[in-house]
Amino acid sequence: MSKFLMDIESYKTRFTGGARQYLFFVLLDMGAPVTNIKSGSQTLEAFKEMASSVLSTFGFGASKDFYPYLVKSTNLPDSTIEEKVIPLQGFNYKIPGDRVFSDWTVTFNIDDKGELLDKLHIWQNSMISIDGGSPFYKGLNSRKQMVFLVDYQGNSFAKYEIFGAWPKSIGQVSMDYTANSIATVYVIFSYLYFKYSKDVPSGLLNLVKQGVNTLLGK
Repeated sequence: MSKFLMDIESYKTRFTGGARQYLFFVLLDMGAPVTNIKSGSQTLEAFKEMASSVLSTFGFGASKDFYPYLVKSTNLPDSTIEEKVIPLQGFNYKIPGDRVFSDWTVTFNIDDKGELLDKLHIWQNSMISIDGGSPFYKGLNSRKQMVFLVDYQGNSFAKYEIFGAWPKSIGQVSMDYTANSIATVYVIFSYLYFKYSKDVPSGLLNLVKQGVNTLLGK
């Protein structure tokens, strides 16, 4: 008969600490989509552009790149493989069918000049313009949103790359003269798919770590 030790000492030696909900950050790509990245030298240029974006995001460049600091909460994206049932000789055989990705949500604090709302609405309008303008971005797939999980030292240990995301719903913003809290907006993103990985590109690792330490006040 198997035995599982549940005493406090066994628990302390085996459970070394879990991931904390507040140890994360989100990098948002709200700029123009990149449509012509090829192999070779252009790949290097694209990497440099990404590195420059990370630098700017964490205060080393443009002063307006502060969107990660406005993120209040998010959820890690999830996926479901729907089952296909095939009846055969009295049994229901279940086989994997379509893979479905649920919506990804982010709650933002709104900055005092409303630049975040402006960016979000421009982004959403570019998908399907309500005044009959340009339709879907051809370079939508080139946009990549990223969510990182970090440890207590600010090192990234997991990464979600979300492709083809666009603001499906920009929620209501409650305003109240009697309240003293920061206004927030709840945004639901639709997207094509996501990729999960354990590693961060080595060329960006130090930059990301510096950014995380900045966010955590270290």
